[in-house]
Amino acid sequence: PYLSFLARESSKDKQVIRASMEETEVWPLRNRWLNELSGGERQRVVLASALAQEPDILLLAEPTSALDMKHQIRFYRLLNNLQQSRNLSVVTITHDVNLAAAFCRRLIVLKNGCLLAEGSPEEIVTRELMETLYEITLSIIRHPQSGRPLLLFGSA
Repeated sequence: PYLSFLARESSKDKQVIRASMEETEVWPLRNRWLNELSGGERQRVVLASALAQEPDILLLAEPTSALDMKHQIRFYRLLNNLQQSRNLSVVTITHDVNLAAAFCRRLIVLKNGCLLAEGSPEEIVTRELMETLYEITLSIIRHPQSGRPLLLFGSA
């Protein structure tokens, strides 16, 4: 986005692009077409593209919605690593409360476009607040290793 219409990438630009692709583990995919990639590979390519712009803040909307559990966890671990290695702020919009509670330090909960609550996962993922948010009966347990809250729902 920093180049004029006819400008070409500098050697520094190419280094930044390659580093971004290597960090997101998509460098080996560089000669493949986007439509040949899996959902997880595509998500990492999009992330590499954003990182190549050297942002201070990443804004991501449902970045793992089409991914299986393994790739969701890998993606959020990658975001956490990038946050630390690049001193990057990451803001993610997600409907997956358990992923947010597992990987995020702060949560903001919206309902009908209005702020319902904000705080740490431990402050936010409570039975009372989650039942108010989702209007169903829920249970909250603690993850056996991390101690982070996990949201459970009962069967019908």
